[in-house]
Parts: sequence; C-alpha cells; structure tokens
Amino acid sequence: MSSLLGAICKDLGTAEYIVNAVEGIMSALLLPLVVFLVSAFIAFCTGTSWETMAITIPIAIPLAIAINVELPIVVASVLAGATMGDHCGPISDTTVMSSTFSGSDHIDYVKTQVLYALTCSAVAAICYTTAGAGFRRL
Repeated sequence: MSSLLGAICKDLGTAEYIVNAVEGIMSALLLPLVVFLVSAFIAFCTGTSWETMAITIPIAIPLAIAINVELPIVVASVLAGATMGDHCGPISDTTVMSSTFSGSDHIDYVKTQVLYALTCSAVAAICYTTAGAGFRRL
C-alpha cells in the first residue's frame, strides 16, 4: 500500500505542486516544524506511520532542497511526526493492540498516551524551530 500511495502522489505531481505553491512563502525557519506537525496530523488521522512517511518524505525532500534547509533535519521531522501521530492515534494498530493486550479501556489508554506524546512534541517543536534557524545550507 505504501508504494501505491507513493506512486499516486508521484503520478499526480504532488511534490512539484507543493514546492511551487509554498516556495515563496515558506521560510527555512518554519519548514521542519511544519513538516513535523503535518506528519503528526496525517499519522494521527490515518493511524499509520509508514503510510505517512511514504506520503510526506517525497514531498518534504524537494521542498527542503528548494527552500535550502538541511535534509537530515527535515527527514527527522517527518519520521518523528509520523511516529508521534501513530502513537497517539486512536485507530492506530499499535495503539489498539497495546490497549487490548494491557487489558485497559482503549479511550483511556489513548488519553494517557496523548499527554506524554504532546509533552515530547512540544519539546520537539521548539527543537525543530531552532534547527530550522540554525541548520541552513550555505
């Protein structure tokens, strides 16, 4: 399925469209943070980190190159956002299995995980903003 979504995005020219749409308005300072938040949102809504990575990495890399941001920090923000969203998503297979096998109520389990994940995400958001400012390519 990951290759299917990646192929669809490639055939539609999603990366080129997004790069052209935001190249003039997106700053290097905000790109890692925005990529992190978008990846977290997609993974939370879909319940899968792998699909999120398959969708966002082919878009984030050309965007980082166009805006002149270091690739490792942008790729890291995709991976972290996708993992965070998947970890908190109520329809994620890992969340469902964890609550089921621990014998806890599923929604109670999700609520407890969201608190921890949001705390870590706030720290990550500060770090990605700092990294966006400091790791520009010359």
